[in-house]
Amino acid sequence: MNNGFNLVILHGTVPKPPLRFDTRAVFYLDTTRLWRDRVTQLTRSETTTHTIIAYKELAEVVMAQVKEGSEVLVEGQHQFYSPTSNNPVCQIKASKLHIINGTDDPQDGI
Repeated sequence: MNNGFNLVILHGTVPKPPLRFDTRAVFYLDTTRLWRDRVTQLTRSETTTHTIIAYKELAEVVMAQVKEGSEVLVEGQHQFYSPTSNNPVCQIKASKLHIINGTDDPQDGI
């Protein structure tokens, strides 16, 4: 029996405004990984863009508080779906959202 769990925690910056679809909000979150190249000793970076989905009350908070440039911490679960039969897509279903900056009235701990 597998006793694993599905938990994702991401910290990053929102590159563009969220979108609203019925009872859900969709936004993107850029995370950046930094490391030092062992050969050249130069600092290297790699940015990944994640798709975040929030539902119901959390979607309301996203639409009201998350803006382009906001720094946020998202807790949620990986979800995969297939818009076409050959290309599964990963997205994060948000369960908690901490807005670190980017608004006049931050909603921390939602």
